[in-house]
Amino acid sequence: MYKLFVFDIDGTLVNDAKEITPKTHAALVKLHDLGYHVVISSGRPFPGVKRVAEMVGGDLVQYASCFNGGLIKDIYSQETLVQSELAPDDVLELLDFAIQHGVDPHYYNDEHVLTPVAPKFDYIHAEEDLSGLSMKVMNPDEEAIHTPKLMFTAPPEILEQAEAQLPEDYYQRFSIVKSEPYFLEFNPLGVSKGNSLAMLADKLGIKQSEVMTFGDQNNDLSMIEWAGKGVAMGNAITDLKNVADYVTDTNENDGIAQALEEFVFSKE
Repeated sequence: MYKLFVFDIDGTLVNDAKEITPKTHAALVKLHDLGYHVVISSGRPFPGVKRVAEMVGGDLVQYASCFNGGLIKDIYSQETLVQSELAPDDVLELLDFAIQHGVDPHYYNDEHVLTPVAPKFDYIHAEEDLSGLSMKVMNPDEEAIHTPKLMFTAPPEILEQAEAQLPEDYYQRFSIVKSEPYFLEFNPLGVSKGNSLAMLADKLGIKQSEVMTFGDQNNDLSMIEWAGKGVAMGNAITDLKNVADYVTDTNENDGIAQALEEFVFSKE
């Protein structure tokens, strides 16, 4: 029996209009009423994840896994359960690389999406909308850098060119994933949605086999692979579908509700 259910946001929990459909919402209500734990897992910072939890409504979502697992908070109590940060000198190095290779970099504090230079492209403004944080251009102060994640943004073809130029050792020093074709994300090495989910499950006394996860993008791979039942959305990238235990319908066609009906509600 599954006890812990974990949902990515974009392309998974919400449809393409960034809305939670009535059928998906009803399925989340049913999970809560049955006494199961519900987690939202995203690359977004805590304010952005919390805002989606509030869209779901009430106390249906208890845990927010943010920054690709770099931070997990109990939404009810605000307690921090898991936390990691990039080293300040690594942040400065990544900022320099981004500027030299023509992509926009940014990182985070509690109030802002921070960038050392005015952005060339509009994607950072999309991140403002998703994160619930406003952008601030400022020179980075090494002593003040405390960020779980740094991101490069640019049109996909430009971002791909920069990605191809990443030094080999970056893959031994950072966890690097794409959450969208225009978002390339850097976390401390070993940080992932899957690893942080494993820590949360352990804290809750829940077995790996009792966890079900839903996702659609590269940054969801680790939690889809780790879970007892990893579910790929019908609109997921091919790599994710290839490792998933099950492929459901798309985020536009209530794929979450369909999978929960098949694997959970029909068994009650």
